[in-house]
Amino acid sequence: MMNSKKIVSIVMLSLLLISSLAIIGNAEVQKERKKNVYLGQLNYAEGNVTGRFVRFHIEEKSGELEDYTIGNMTVFDEISYENDTVGRVRVHGAVLTYKGVENIFPPENEINLSLNFRWRFLCVHDNPAAVLHIITYGSDVIKYKLNNEIHAEMKDNIVYLNSSENIFAGRLIVSNGEVSIINENNERKILIKTGKNYTTSVIFINFAQFLAPKDIATEIMQGIEKGRIGANIYISPHGVDFVNYSHEIRAQVKIMERNRVKVEISSELHQGKVIMIVLNKSAMEFGKYYKLNVTLDGIPVPKGDYQEVMNSTIQAKYVAIEENGNLYLLLYIPHFSTHIIDIESGQESSGGSEERVTGFLSSSTIWIIVLAIIVIGIIAAVIIKAR
Repeated sequence: MMNSKKIVSIVMLSLLLISSLAIIGNAEVQKERKKNVYLGQLNYAEGNVTGRFVRFHIEEKSGELEDYTIGNMTVFDEISYENDTVGRVRVHGAVLTYKGVENIFPPENEINLSLNFRWRFLCVHDNPAAVLHIITYGSDVIKYKLNNEIHAEMKDNIVYLNSSENIFAGRLIVSNGEVSIINENNERKILIKTGKNYTTSVIFINFAQFLAPKDIATEIMQGIEKGRIGANIYISPHGVDFVNYSHEIRAQVKIMERNRVKVEISSELHQGKVIMIVLNKSAMEFGKYYKLNVTLDGIPVPKGDYQEVMNSTIQAKYVAIEENGNLYLLLYIPHFSTHIIDIESGQESSGGSEERVTGFLSSSTIWIIVLAIIVIGIIAAVIIKAR
């Protein structure tokens, strides 16, 4: 019969083993969480904003920015406006927004009943592309003061930005605005002049870190520059980030379950657009033994190749590309109003011997749980035998 000291020693060693497995399991979970994660988290305090990918300072009332920094590189020393607006800042997860309007009460205190007053909307996304979108209605000049390490070159409505060491490649894409690059008091600035009775959109994207399939990354960038791709929706178990490349498209995730995503998307403009949806493998399974079902307003969408999707004009089509644990789904919507996109992944009946992992656990984590159960079983058997 085993004495009590030996039993205690076995139990203690087993508990240490379980603790070690738990630590390894937690490390695996954290590793899985960091892997392929494209959503950051913005922290905000008294105008100072820090995230995983970006950091900067914002004036809460005016929406002016200072030291817009990606990683360790400051791109814009300052972003200011010729005309003032008064607004407020809100932060939710990986997204910061500012909404401001001009003072609609003139100095003589007469109420201006016209609805055509100037307004400004600003949105920052803490994602690898460090997207910064400024939308303005009414006459104004948006001034981007460049850091000394940043070079700027203008072509049509796009300003191409590069660093001295070529470790950064950004774009300022301008819609409905007059663009110029000036030197003022030894300071280089990009000026965006807006119009009185229309909306101007200026979007900054760091294409050096932009998430896209490697083989078609350049084509996707060009699709965004030309306005063919209207929006990105990044979806993971940790959150959702909707990046609007124009100001007309709106989207809301209605259902986000394991292997199923349902999105409502709408636009006031009727022109067809391609929407790119990025899904992490921990949110939706895909691969050789899984079938992807995509519907638009309940109607199955036919699958095509990338060129068919980008060049389609009449029929809705999609292409799905897997790379580095992400699923990139590009869907062409030929006519906009309000639509429902439903994406579902299911295991093929001929799925062979590949097992389907349930929940959001990695395979290594599941094995750790199994080993822990085995260890507990051994402890129980030893104790029973000792009795």
